[in-house]
Amino acid sequence: MKNNKKFFYASFAMIALLSLSACETKDKKDTQTKVTTTETKGNKPTSETTSKKETKKSTDNSSEKLAMDISKIKTGDFSSIQGDWQEVIHGNNHKPGKDGVQYEMGGTNQLSITKDQITSIGLTVTGKTLTDNNGEHEITFKEKDNTLAASLVDQMVAINWSVMFYPKGTTTEFTTDEKYETNTQDVIVVWSSNLQSTSVFIKGDKKEEKKSSELKLDLAKLASNDLSSLVGTWKNPTKGETLVITDKIENKPADSKTTISSGAVVSGTEKNGYSTVISPGTIQGDYMIGSIGTFNPKIKMSPFAPIAIIPSGVKMSDADDSDSSKDRLIMGAGQSGVGTEAYYREK
Repeated sequence: MKNNKKFFYASFAMIALLSLSACETKDKKDTQTKVTTTETKGNKPTSETTSKKETKKSTDNSSEKLAMDISKIKTGDFSSIQGDWQEVIHGNNHKPGKDGVQYEMGGTNQLSITKDQITSIGLTVTGKTLTDNNGEHEITFKEKDNTLAASLVDQMVAINWSVMFYPKGTTTEFTTDEKYETNTQDVIVVWSSNLQSTSVFIKGDKKEEKKSSELKLDLAKLASNDLSSLVGTWKNPTKGETLVITDKIENKPADSKTTISSGAVVSGTEKNGYSTVISPGTIQGDYMIGSIGTFNPKIKMSPFAPIAIIPSGVKMSDADDSDSSKDRLIMGAGQSGVGTEAYYREK
């Protein structure tokens, strides 16, 4: 993680982070000027002045973000970072035709934090336990230079994880090559050994993020078991059928003999306690062959069928008669036709 992180920060400038913070920094300076003006009205403020000052402070405090408190985070109290965080940089080492980890601005990964839980990209952190598709793992916190790193105690696992916490003003990692300034916002970085996936988050509004960014299929993230780009409503115009893929993940039960470990739940499909799920698979060129089916162990025949996951701008073959200008899911992966089996993203 350390070497990967150094390469990442050295090769990629965090211009977006600094730009997004500019307005916030200016607002805080303006607010501080107004408060100072109110407080310097004489050595002994009248009750009226005091009342105005307290009202002003109360208003300012209500709009100011709570600072990241790593001393509380270490104890499992995440109240100082509670809320929704926006991904501003993402990277992994699966880019066709390119070697090494490739980084890009933006991203669709989600990081949601409550007072006692952190949830993101296939992991959940509660107290000193990290849970992923492979079970529960004990984590340890290490503090250095006012920053905090959470990592697995046992790193001999199928997928390794780490979560880094950078309070405002504690690091120069997020900077341009010309100016070595400290970060102007709290930052959280989630790293996974699966495809060397790295996501950099700053505090943001999830609703605004969804409005401002168009959902697109992301094969690299799907390959790392991040199914967020599948979430949405998909419709087959030929058959008039609709699939609503949720952000809920269903894991394979112990009595299931399938090799598929988990999948995104399709809404309204539950039967006998099992829902239809869509699971990622192998990347073939510019698209992916995944699986759709159920973990119900009582089904004697194969419970999963192939499904092609194709980003916009990509054709499966010359015989692909679906609308290639749109993201689409092809039932049967083209075995019974392409255009007639295509589900297109609606929202």
